[in-house]
Amino acid sequence: MMGAAGHPQEGLARMRKAYAEDVAVLPETTVASIIASGGFDSPVRFFQAGLIHGWFARTAGPTQGRGSV
Repeated sequence: MMGAAGHPQEGLARMRKAYAEDVAVLPETTVASIIASGGFDSPVRFFQAGLIHGWFARTAGPTQGRGSV
């Protein structure tokens, strides 16, 4: 698709290599689990631009040894 937009092939190859080696892309369920494990309730993905996602979550409330945030 990007090749058809006039991007040089070597640039596309560098981009593919960078995404394969330098970008950590995790499944949505894994990210939600990580957020929940940090003490947040029901994380919701509300935004996406390319591979960038925005999440919203409320704190689960005070737990033993932690105050409210």
